[in-house]
Amino acid sequence: MKNKLVLIFALSITVVGCSSPGALISMPQVPAAQSDSVSFMVTTQSNENLTENVVQSRAFTIPVSSSVVIAVPDKKSIRQANNGNDFKTDGFFSAAEQQIERSLLRNGFQVKDRAKFEAILRDLRDARGVNAGRYTRYGFDERDFDPAMRPLLQRLTEQLDKKDITESEFYTQLEELRSKARISSESRSRGEGEDELTDISEVIRAASASDIQADYVLQIHEFQTLKLRDERINLFNFAPVREFMNRHTDVENQFVARQFYPCQSLEASLNAKLIHVKSGNVVWIGNHAATELDGNESPMNLELTYQRRVANLNQVREYVDYQNQPMVREQRGDIVSLPDWQYRADVIGPTHVSGANCKLEQRSDDEINQIRTNLSRRVATELISTIKVGNF
Repeated sequence: MKNKLVLIFALSITVVGCSSPGALISMPQVPAAQSDSVSFMVTTQSNENLTENVVQSRAFTIPVSSSVVIAVPDKKSIRQANNGNDFKTDGFFSAAEQQIERSLLRNGFQVKDRAKFEAILRDLRDARGVNAGRYTRYGFDERDFDPAMRPLLQRLTEQLDKKDITESEFYTQLEELRSKARISSESRSRGEGEDELTDISEVIRAASASDIQADYVLQIHEFQTLKLRDERINLFNFAPVREFMNRHTDVENQFVARQFYPCQSLEASLNAKLIHVKSGNVVWIGNHAATELDGNESPMNLELTYQRRVANLNQVREYVDYQNQPMVREQRGDIVSLPDWQYRADVIGPTHVSGANCKLEQRSDDEINQIRTNLSRRVATELISTIKVGNF
Protein backbone atom coordinates (compact mmCIF):
# COMPACT_ATOMS: atom_id res chain seq x y z
CA MET A 1 0.00 0.00 0.00
CA LYS A 2 2.85 2.37 0.82
CA ASN A 3 4.45 1.81 -2.57
CA LYS A 4 1.22 2.67 -4.34
CA LEU A 5 1.02 6.12 -2.59
CA VAL A 6 4.57 6.93 -3.56
CA LEU A 7 3.86 6.03 -7.16
CA ILE A 8 0.74 8.20 -7.29
CA PHE A 9 2.65 11.17 -5.79
CA ALA A 10 5.47 10.74 -8.31
CA LEU A 11 3.06 10.64 -11.17
CA SER A 12 1.37 13.79 -9.91
CA ILE A 13 4.68 15.66 -9.85
CA THR A 14 5.48 14.45 -13.35
CA VAL A 15 2.15 15.68 -14.74
CA VAL A 16 2.44 19.11 -13.11
CA GLY A 17 6.02 19.61 -14.15
CA CYS A 18 5.29 18.86 -17.78
CA SER A 19 2.34 21.41 -18.23
CA SER A 20 3.07 24.11 -20.90
CA PRO A 21 2.95 27.91 -20.08
CA GLY A 22 0.21 30.18 -21.43
CA ALA A 23 0.73 31.65 -24.91
CA LEU A 24 2.36 35.06 -25.38
CA ILE A 25 -0.13 37.91 -25.70
CA SER A 26 0.29 40.39 -28.52
CA MET A 27 -0.37 44.10 -27.99
CA PRO A 28 -3.79 44.83 -29.52
CA GLN A 29 -4.10 47.39 -32.31
CA VAL A 30 -4.65 50.85 -30.85
CA PRO A 31 -7.83 52.50 -32.19
CA ALA A 32 -7.09 55.48 -34.42
CA ALA A 33 -7.67 58.95 -33.08
CA GLN A 34 -10.72 60.79 -34.38
CA SER A 35 -10.63 64.45 -35.37
CA ASP A 36 -13.15 66.95 -36.68
CA SER A 37 -12.86 70.71 -37.27
CA VAL A 38 -15.14 73.59 -38.16
CA SER A 39 -14.14 77.03 -39.41
CA PHE A 40 -16.61 79.87 -39.17
CA MET A 41 -16.79 83.59 -39.83
CA VAL A 42 -17.46 85.90 -36.88
CA THR A 43 -19.29 89.19 -37.18
CA THR A 44 -21.02 91.15 -34.46
CA GLN A 45 -24.13 93.24 -34.32
CA SER A 46 -23.35 96.89 -33.76
CA ASN A 47 -24.48 98.30 -30.44
CA GLU A 48 -25.28 101.48 -32.32
CA ASN A 49 -28.72 101.91 -33.85
CA LEU A 50 -28.00 104.52 -36.48
CA THR A 51 -31.62 105.46 -37.06
CA GLU A 52 -32.08 106.13 -33.35
CA ASN A 53 -28.84 108.11 -33.10
CA VAL A 54 -29.79 110.54 -35.88
CA VAL A 55 -32.43 113.27 -35.81
CA GLN A 56 -33.29 115.67 -38.64
CA SER A 57 -35.75 118.52 -38.19
CA ARG A 58 -38.86 118.35 -40.33
CA ALA A 59 -39.32 122.08 -39.82
CA PHE A 60 -36.47 122.77 -42.27
CA THR A 61 -36.11 121.46 -45.78
CA ILE A 62 -32.53 121.46 -47.04
CA PRO A 63 -32.64 122.55 -50.69
CA VAL A 64 -30.59 120.63 -53.21
CA SER A 65 -27.31 122.44 -54.05
CA SER A 66 -27.11 124.06 -50.60
CA SER A 67 -23.53 124.94 -49.71
CA VAL A 68 -21.81 123.62 -46.59
CA VAL A 69 -18.44 123.96 -44.86
CA ILE A 70 -16.97 121.52 -42.35
CA ALA A 71 -15.86 122.79 -38.93
CA VAL A 72 -13.56 120.56 -36.88
CA PRO A 73 -13.19 120.43 -33.08
CA ASP A 74 -10.51 122.28 -31.22
CA LYS A 75 -7.48 119.99 -31.40
CA LYS A 76 -5.83 121.43 -28.32
CA SER A 77 -8.79 120.85 -25.99
CA ILE A 78 -9.32 117.31 -27.27
CA ARG A 79 -5.63 116.50 -26.87
CA GLN A 80 -5.80 117.52 -23.23
CA ALA A 81 -9.01 115.61 -22.61
CA ASN A 82 -7.76 112.39 -24.17
CA ASN A 83 -4.26 112.32 -22.68
CA GLY A 84 -2.48 112.55 -26.00
CA ASN A 85 -4.98 110.76 -28.23
CA ASP A 86 -5.51 113.95 -30.13
CA PHE A 87 -7.68 114.82 -33.07
CA LYS A 88 -5.51 114.52 -36.18
CA THR A 89 -6.61 116.40 -39.23
CA ASP A 90 -3.46 115.30 -41.08
CA GLY A 91 -4.09 111.59 -40.58
CA PHE A 92 -7.21 109.66 -39.83
CA PHE A 93 -9.54 112.65 -39.91
CA SER A 94 -8.27 113.49 -43.37
CA ALA A 95 -9.56 110.11 -44.51
CA ALA A 96 -12.83 110.70 -42.68
CA GLU A 97 -13.16 114.24 -44.03
CA GLN A 98 -12.82 113.03 -47.59
CA GLN A 99 -15.63 110.56 -46.98
CA ILE A 100 -17.73 113.28 -45.36
CA GLU A 101 -17.22 115.49 -48.39
CA ARG A 102 -18.11 112.62 -50.74
CA SER A 103 -21.27 111.84 -48.79
CA LEU A 104 -22.29 115.50 -48.74
CA LEU A 105 -21.74 115.78 -52.48
CA ARG A 106 -23.64 112.55 -53.06
CA ASN A 107 -26.54 113.93 -51.01
CA GLY A 108 -26.75 117.06 -53.17
CA PHE A 109 -24.66 119.62 -51.26
CA GLN A 110 -22.05 122.01 -52.58
CA VAL A 111 -19.03 121.51 -50.34
CA LYS A 112 -16.85 124.55 -49.63
CA ASP A 113 -13.14 124.09 -49.16
CA ARG A 114 -12.06 124.58 -45.53
CA ALA A 115 -8.78 126.20 -46.61
CA LYS A 116 -10.58 129.16 -48.14
CA PHE A 117 -12.55 129.81 -44.97
CA GLU A 118 -9.41 129.51 -42.87
CA ALA A 119 -7.78 132.19 -45.01
CA ILE A 120 -10.81 134.47 -44.49
CA LEU A 121 -10.71 133.94 -40.73
CA ARG A 122 -7.02 134.81 -40.63
CA ASP A 123 -7.78 138.04 -42.49
CA LEU A 124 -10.53 138.86 -40.01
CA ARG A 125 -8.22 138.33 -37.07
CA ASP A 126 -5.39 140.27 -38.63
CA ALA A 127 -7.75 143.19 -39.23
CA ARG A 128 -8.57 143.24 -35.53
CA GLY A 129 -5.01 142.65 -34.41
CA VAL A 130 -3.66 146.18 -35.02
CA ASN A 131 -0.78 147.17 -32.73
CA ALA A 132 -0.64 143.59 -31.46
CA GLY A 133 2.00 143.11 -28.84
CA ARG A 134 2.15 146.78 -27.87
CA TYR A 135 1.63 145.95 -24.19
CA THR A 136 3.92 142.95 -23.98
CA ARG A 137 6.25 144.68 -21.57
CA TYR A 138 3.34 145.04 -19.14
CA GLY A 139 2.80 141.32 -19.08
CA PHE A 140 -0.33 141.08 -21.21
CA ASP A 141 -1.48 141.12 -24.83
CA GLU A 142 -4.23 143.52 -25.82
CA ARG A 143 -5.63 140.84 -28.12
CA ASP A 144 -6.73 139.00 -24.99
CA PHE A 145 -9.31 141.73 -24.40
CA ASP A 146 -12.40 142.97 -26.18
CA PRO A 147 -11.60 145.92 -28.47
CA ALA A 148 -14.03 148.05 -26.44
CA MET A 149 -11.72 147.66 -23.43
CA ARG A 150 -8.57 148.85 -25.17
CA PRO A 151 -8.98 152.60 -24.35
CA LEU A 152 -9.19 151.59 -20.70
CA LEU A 153 -6.03 149.54 -21.09
CA GLN A 154 -4.19 152.48 -22.61
CA ARG A 155 -5.32 154.80 -19.81
CA LEU A 156 -4.27 152.24 -17.21
CA THR A 157 -0.78 151.81 -18.65
CA GLU A 158 -0.34 155.60 -18.89
CA GLN A 159 -1.22 155.91 -15.21
CA LEU A 160 1.40 153.31 -14.38
CA ASP A 161 4.01 155.05 -16.52
CA LYS A 162 3.29 158.38 -14.77
CA LYS A 163 3.41 156.57 -11.43
CA ASP A 164 -0.10 157.76 -10.64
CA ILE A 165 -0.78 154.17 -9.50
CA THR A 166 1.45 151.47 -8.06
CA GLU A 167 2.25 148.22 -9.86
CA SER A 168 0.05 146.40 -7.37
CA GLU A 169 -2.88 148.68 -8.18
CA PHE A 170 -2.17 148.35 -11.90
CA TYR A 171 -2.36 144.55 -11.92
CA THR A 172 -5.40 144.53 -9.65
CA GLN A 173 -7.29 146.78 -12.08
CA LEU A 174 -5.95 144.82 -15.05
CA GLU A 175 -7.42 141.60 -13.65
CA GLU A 176 -10.74 143.38 -13.10
CA LEU A 177 -10.79 144.38 -16.75
CA ARG A 178 -9.78 140.90 -17.80
CA SER A 179 -12.65 139.32 -15.89
CA LYS A 180 -15.24 141.77 -17.24
CA ALA A 181 -14.69 141.34 -20.93
CA ARG A 182 -12.64 138.77 -22.82
CA ILE A 183 -11.80 139.17 -26.44
CA SER A 184 -14.42 137.85 -28.85
CA SER A 185 -13.25 134.65 -30.50
CA GLU A 186 -12.80 136.07 -33.97
CA SER A 187 -10.34 138.74 -32.84
CA ARG A 188 -7.58 136.45 -31.69
CA SER A 189 -4.96 135.30 -34.22
CA ARG A 190 -4.14 131.63 -33.98
CA GLY A 191 -0.65 130.33 -33.55
CA GLU A 192 1.11 128.60 -36.39
CA GLY A 193 -0.15 125.10 -36.99
CA GLU A 194 -3.54 125.59 -35.34
CA ASP A 195 -6.73 124.99 -37.30
CA GLU A 196 -8.82 128.03 -38.05
CA LEU A 197 -12.21 126.37 -38.25
CA THR A 198 -12.49 125.26 -34.62
CA ASP A 199 -14.67 127.95 -33.02
CA ILE A 200 -18.15 127.54 -34.42
CA SER A 201 -19.01 131.21 -33.89
CA GLU A 202 -16.06 132.14 -36.10
CA VAL A 203 -17.12 129.72 -38.80
CA ILE A 204 -20.72 130.93 -38.83
CA ARG A 205 -19.58 134.54 -38.97
CA ALA A 206 -17.22 133.81 -41.84
CA ALA A 207 -19.84 131.72 -43.64
CA SER A 208 -22.38 134.56 -43.55
CA ALA A 209 -20.09 137.52 -44.14
CA SER A 210 -17.45 136.34 -46.59
CA ASP A 211 -17.43 136.34 -50.36
CA ILE A 212 -17.61 132.55 -50.36
CA GLN A 213 -20.73 132.16 -48.28
CA ALA A 214 -22.04 128.84 -47.02
CA ASP A 215 -25.65 127.99 -46.26
CA TYR A 216 -24.77 125.39 -43.66
CA VAL A 217 -21.96 124.50 -41.30
CA LEU A 218 -21.32 120.85 -40.47
CA GLN A 219 -19.83 121.00 -36.99
CA ILE A 220 -17.78 117.96 -35.94
CA HIS A 221 -18.06 117.65 -32.18
CA GLU A 222 -16.05 114.50 -31.69
CA PHE A 223 -14.00 112.16 -33.79
CA GLN A 224 -12.06 109.29 -32.24
CA THR A 225 -10.26 106.27 -33.66
CA LEU A 226 -8.44 104.97 -30.58
CA LYS A 227 -11.43 103.65 -28.70
CA LEU A 228 -11.48 99.98 -27.75
CA ARG A 229 -14.69 97.99 -27.51
CA ASP A 230 -14.69 94.97 -25.19
CA GLU A 231 -17.13 92.24 -26.13
CA ARG A 232 -17.87 88.61 -25.30
CA ILE A 233 -18.99 86.91 -28.49
CA ASN A 234 -21.40 84.00 -28.05
CA LEU A 235 -20.05 81.35 -30.43
CA PHE A 236 -23.28 79.34 -30.21
CA ASN A 237 -24.97 82.11 -32.20
CA PHE A 238 -23.23 80.83 -35.33
CA ALA A 239 -24.89 77.95 -37.21
CA PRO A 240 -21.65 76.06 -38.07
CA VAL A 241 -20.78 75.93 -34.37
CA ARG A 242 -24.22 74.60 -33.42
CA GLU A 243 -23.95 71.86 -36.06
CA PHE A 244 -20.45 71.00 -34.83
CA MET A 245 -21.63 70.63 -31.24
CA ASN A 246 -24.60 68.48 -32.27
CA ARG A 247 -22.07 65.99 -33.67
CA HIS A 248 -19.97 66.00 -30.50
CA THR A 249 -22.22 66.15 -27.48
CA ASP A 250 -19.57 64.38 -25.37
CA VAL A 251 -17.59 67.64 -25.09
CA GLU A 252 -20.54 69.86 -24.30
CA ASN A 253 -19.23 70.77 -20.83
CA GLN A 254 -15.87 71.78 -22.27
CA PHE A 255 -17.53 73.97 -24.89
CA VAL A 256 -19.69 75.77 -22.34
CA ALA A 257 -16.51 76.93 -20.60
CA ARG A 258 -15.32 78.66 -23.80
CA GLN A 259 -18.65 79.51 -25.41
CA PHE A 260 -18.16 83.25 -24.89
CA TYR A 261 -15.12 84.46 -26.80
CA PRO A 262 -13.50 87.61 -25.34
CA CYS A 263 -12.74 90.18 -27.98
CA GLN A 264 -11.20 93.65 -27.93
CA SER A 265 -11.66 95.51 -31.19
CA LEU A 266 -10.83 99.01 -32.41
CA GLU A 267 -13.72 101.43 -32.65
CA ALA A 268 -14.17 104.73 -34.46
CA SER A 269 -16.83 107.24 -33.47
CA LEU A 270 -18.15 110.47 -34.97
CA ASN A 271 -20.48 113.07 -33.51
CA ALA A 272 -21.70 116.00 -35.62
CA LYS A 273 -24.51 118.45 -36.27
CA LEU A 274 -25.61 120.56 -39.22
CA ILE A 275 -26.33 124.25 -38.54
CA HIS A 276 -28.27 126.63 -40.80
CA VAL A 277 -26.05 129.72 -41.00
CA LYS A 278 -28.66 132.47 -41.36
CA SER A 279 -31.01 131.26 -38.64
CA GLY A 280 -28.51 129.45 -36.43
CA ASN A 281 -30.91 126.50 -36.19
CA VAL A 282 -29.65 122.97 -35.82
CA VAL A 283 -31.34 121.04 -38.63
CA TRP A 284 -29.62 117.66 -38.19
CA ILE A 285 -27.66 115.99 -35.42
CA GLY A 286 -26.21 112.51 -35.17
CA ASN A 287 -23.57 110.24 -33.71
CA HIS A 288 -22.27 106.90 -34.84
CA ALA A 289 -19.67 104.32 -33.87
CA ALA A 290 -18.40 101.17 -35.57
CA THR A 291 -15.83 98.42 -35.13
CA GLU A 292 -14.20 96.27 -37.76
CA LEU A 293 -16.33 93.30 -36.68
CA ASP A 294 -19.53 95.23 -37.44
CA GLY A 295 -18.84 95.08 -41.17
CA ASN A 296 -17.50 92.68 -43.75
CA GLU A 297 -14.26 94.46 -44.67
CA SER A 298 -12.14 92.00 -42.68
CA PRO A 299 -14.29 89.24 -41.15
CA MET A 300 -12.70 87.18 -38.41
CA ASN A 301 -12.34 83.46 -39.07
CA LEU A 302 -12.08 81.13 -36.09
CA GLU A 303 -11.73 77.36 -35.83
CA LEU A 304 -12.92 74.74 -33.34
CA THR A 305 -11.39 71.24 -33.32
CA TYR A 306 -12.71 68.02 -31.80
CA GLN A 307 -10.29 65.22 -30.88
CA ARG A 308 -11.04 61.74 -29.49
CA ARG A 309 -8.19 59.39 -28.65
CA VAL A 310 -7.31 56.41 -26.41
CA ALA A 311 -6.74 57.50 -22.82
CA ASN A 312 -5.43 54.24 -21.24
CA LEU A 313 -2.76 53.13 -23.72
CA ASN A 314 -0.04 52.84 -21.05
CA GLN A 315 -2.25 50.82 -18.76
CA VAL A 316 -3.04 48.28 -21.55
CA ARG A 317 0.63 48.02 -22.52
CA GLU A 318 1.66 47.44 -18.90
CA TYR A 319 -1.01 44.73 -18.55
CA VAL A 320 0.21 42.91 -21.68
CA ASP A 321 3.84 43.08 -20.47
CA TYR A 322 2.81 41.69 -17.10
CA GLN A 323 0.86 38.78 -18.62
CA ASN A 324 3.89 37.87 -20.76
CA GLN A 325 6.19 37.42 -17.77
CA PRO A 326 7.35 33.72 -17.48
CA MET A 327 6.06 33.17 -13.97
CA VAL A 328 2.65 34.63 -14.86
CA ARG A 329 2.47 32.53 -18.02
CA GLU A 330 3.12 29.40 -15.96
CA GLN A 331 0.03 30.12 -13.91
CA ARG A 332 -2.46 31.13 -16.64
CA GLY A 333 -4.02 29.62 -19.69
CA ASP A 334 -3.94 30.83 -23.27
CA ILE A 335 -7.10 32.90 -23.05
CA VAL A 336 -6.65 36.26 -21.28
CA SER A 337 -9.18 39.09 -21.08
CA LEU A 338 -7.54 42.45 -21.84
CA PRO A 339 -8.75 45.78 -20.34
CA ASP A 340 -11.28 47.69 -22.41
CA TRP A 341 -10.09 50.73 -24.29
CA GLN A 342 -10.95 54.02 -22.61
CA TYR A 343 -11.22 57.28 -24.53
CA ARG A 344 -10.71 60.97 -23.95
CA ALA A 345 -12.45 63.67 -26.00
CA ASP A 346 -11.41 67.32 -26.13
CA VAL A 347 -12.51 70.48 -27.88
CA ILE A 348 -9.62 72.74 -28.91
CA GLY A 349 -10.00 76.42 -29.62
CA PRO A 350 -11.39 78.63 -30.77
CA THR A 351 -8.18 79.49 -32.59
CA HIS A 352 -7.71 82.47 -34.89
CA VAL A 353 -7.36 81.57 -38.56
CA SER A 354 -7.50 84.82 -40.52
CA GLY A 355 -9.04 88.27 -40.75
CA ALA A 356 -9.77 90.53 -37.81
CA ASN A 357 -8.03 89.66 -34.57
CA CYS A 358 -9.38 90.24 -31.08
CA LYS A 359 -5.86 90.42 -29.66
CA LEU A 360 -4.38 93.77 -30.63
CA GLU A 361 -0.95 92.84 -29.29
CA GLN A 362 -0.68 90.34 -32.16
CA ARG A 363 -1.12 93.08 -34.77
CA SER A 364 1.49 95.37 -36.26
CA ASP A 365 1.29 99.16 -36.06
CA ASP A 366 0.74 99.35 -39.81
CA GLU A 367 -2.18 96.93 -39.57
CA ILE A 368 -3.76 98.87 -36.72
CA ASN A 369 -3.36 102.16 -38.57
CA GLN A 370 -5.00 100.67 -41.65
CA ILE A 371 -7.93 99.51 -39.53
CA ARG A 372 -8.29 103.00 -38.05
CA THR A 373 -8.25 104.54 -41.52
CA ASN A 374 -10.89 102.12 -42.81
CA LEU A 375 -13.09 102.71 -39.77
CA SER A 376 -12.72 106.48 -40.15
CA ARG A 377 -14.00 106.32 -43.70
CA ARG A 378 -16.78 103.93 -42.86
CA VAL A 379 -18.20 105.74 -39.84
CA ALA A 380 -18.12 109.04 -41.73
CA THR A 381 -19.88 107.60 -44.77
CA GLU A 382 -22.58 105.85 -42.77
CA LEU A 383 -23.36 108.83 -40.54
CA ILE A 384 -23.31 111.66 -43.08
CA SER A 385 -25.35 109.66 -45.59
CA THR A 386 -28.32 110.01 -43.21
CA ILE A 387 -28.61 113.76 -43.94
CA LYS A 388 -31.63 114.10 -46.21
CA VAL A 389 -31.80 116.82 -48.85
CA GLY A 390 -35.13 117.94 -50.31
CA ASN A 391 -38.48 116.61 -49.16
CA PHE A 392 -38.40 113.52 -46.96
